[in-house]
Amino acid sequence: MPMPGGETCATAAVLAGPGVITATTTGATNDQYFSDITGCAGQDPDTAGAPDVVFRITVPAGNRLTATVNATWDSVVNLVAAPATNCGVLGADGGTSGETCVGNADSNSSGNEVATYLNIGATDQDVFIVVDGFDATEQGAFSLTTAVAPVPAGDTCATAAAFTTSQTLTAQSLTGFAHDYVAGIGCATGSTGIDRVYKMTVPAGQRLTAAVTQDTGASFNPLVNLVVGTCTATLTCVAGSNLSSTTTDTAIYDNDGAAAVDVFVVVDTATPASPTGTFGLNLTLGARGGAGETCGNPSAAITSTQTLTAQSFTGFANNYQSNGQTTCRYGNGPDRAYLVQVPVGNLLRAVATGSGADGGPDLALSVASAAVECGTGPCLSGADTTAASESVTFSNLVGDGGTQTVRVIVDSKAAAPTDFSIAFTIAPPPANDSCLNVTGTPISTNTTLPTETLNGFTNDYAASTSTPPGCRIASGPDHAYAINIPAMQRVTITAQASGSGDLALSVSDAPASNCGVKCAQGADNQGAGTAETLFLDNTTASVRSVFLVVDRLGAPAAGETFSLNVTFAAIPPAMAGDICSSATVIAASGMLTAQTTTGFNDDYYAGSTCGTSSALAGTPGYDRVYSISVPAGMMLTATVDPTAGTLEDADPAIFLIGGPASNCVGEPTTQCLAGSDQGFEGDAETVTYTNSTGAAQTVFLVVDTWYASSALAGFTVNIQIQ
Repeated sequence: MPMPGGETCATAAVLAGPGVITATTTGATNDQYFSDITGCAGQDPDTAGAPDVVFRITVPAGNRLTATVNATWDSVVNLVAAPATNCGVLGADGGTSGETCVGNADSNSSGNEVATYLNIGATDQDVFIVVDGFDATEQGAFSLTTAVAPVPAGDTCATAAAFTTSQTLTAQSLTGFAHDYVAGIGCATGSTGIDRVYKMTVPAGQRLTAAVTQDTGASFNPLVNLVVGTCTATLTCVAGSNLSSTTTDTAIYDNDGAAAVDVFVVVDTATPASPTGTFGLNLTLGARGGAGETCGNPSAAITSTQTLTAQSFTGFANNYQSNGQTTCRYGNGPDRAYLVQVPVGNLLRAVATGSGADGGPDLALSVASAAVECGTGPCLSGADTTAASESVTFSNLVGDGGTQTVRVIVDSKAAAPTDFSIAFTIAPPPANDSCLNVTGTPISTNTTLPTETLNGFTNDYAASTSTPPGCRIASGPDHAYAINIPAMQRVTITAQASGSGDLALSVSDAPASNCGVKCAQGADNQGAGTAETLFLDNTTASVRSVFLVVDRLGAPAAGETFSLNVTFAAIPPAMAGDICSSATVIAASGMLTAQTTTGFNDDYYAGSTCGTSSALAGTPGYDRVYSISVPAGMMLTATVDPTAGTLEDADPAIFLIGGPASNCVGEPTTQCLAGSDQGFEGDAETVTYTNSTGAAQTVFLVVDTWYASSALAGFTVNIQIQ
């Protein structure tokens, strides 16, 4: 009789120790329905969840758990560290929220799935093994093999073999090692398989060259990454290389500091799951390169406008690769670094030109602060187009604190490039390049500017993975304006690019230092060549001084312009439910039918920082607000179920904001209590909130959508207070 597993993590079947058991998911219920987030392997979102079973095993400190599931159906395995609350909660829409996995496996439609977990703590750790199916049809009998063993030397950075002199290591193997690390910023991509770690102490002023070569007959393609500092599950690297399977991968690190540095050399592979064969690893210490060879040893500082011709890559190495960085632009060929000092209030523009039409050489160009590792980044600017020249800019704003020192890195995308020239221009930026150098009288009456431009402007407010609340920041240049909103007036701002320009708008209250840091409103709801519009109200008896930043996705085409239309009018009466202060009141448990967001505005944008357990990716659509009073000690459950429309007009995203209404800001973060956008078109969304205070709490339910500039055609709101 197959051994049953537990229904949930709270009732998991306890394994007495490592070994082999047989079990089945047939007859179990669907208690877990994971997504590809928080370290979990997700299941098919387009079908109902499959039945699942859960086991629990204890992993001693310093040991690795390997869980292998063998089945004739498409199984998914997730490992969750205790307590059971880390397994999350199955919502009314069928998706699990709040889950946190420490290992997963979902690589085959049938056959073995192998998930591992390394206990790097000082005490034993209970781990839940969740065996599930990829979709509702995938279920049945399976075998579960568990193994727990201490990690071998070199399996992790903590157990890496340590060297202080050059080494030639032959017949190195990945057999018996595990997959502990994946590529992060600055790393060579493809590190999804088994890895092995070595440590080299690099003296001050010396270079480490790490070269890994696949031996004949090996079944895997080794790659190499270099890490300085701490190894986390997702590595941050100073260099890395992953070329073709028959090519030696070489990564270089120059220690430009005054003390020795420990560098972890991580040899990794993308395939297969159980690599066989061996590799060779050469770890060479030597003198670092000449001036310009690395960012830590650049050419003499450039302090004024000048052009350098006949610049050669001869004798320079391939130190930097983009490897997943969003702004740095590096290639697979040699690179050369220049040190530039930019006085306060000045704009640096660097233009590198190859000797042929983007092929002599094909260049990439980056700007990085002197305070960061160029291989790790982040960069301040980058360019890699198909033109003969690459151009980057950096603006040293008045508020940045004096002269700024940056590195400009010219990289080649060819292994044997020809010469290039590079022109450096250091001069004050054009007027209105940023909020800090806006000139002229602020706009305070209806104004139309038909032919504004972003050509010649710089990217002062850079896009990132953590865009400030309320802001809409793109990756290209930006143009700033000052606007005064009269008392009790609404300003409406519309920007329309010529051609295929894709604009974004952000408005910040004065002072100018708020621009790019804290925004009152933003708009980036439309695609290329389409107008962007936002409005902002001044509800005070005094003039409200704001700054508008018009940004662009990517560089503008030559001659591209945009029109800007700014109009003022009295603030119209708020439509019931449009904002929190006019929210539709729901006085008791029950259901509202025939609801819609058609005709409402996009007042609120909630993302993944909305509350501590948000499952939102962003809500740029039109929204509608409901107000519910939750008595002390009671739980609110709010479910929004689409009843009309298809695709984007039937895909709600919902979130809760704790009162009072003044907490409802353009982009709520800490004001949020919960959020949900787990379902797809036609799926319901559910959020819950328990009032653990000693008094009744007003809670605002915001019904929104993930799709930009979209309204929900029809939906119901089901409120339960228990």
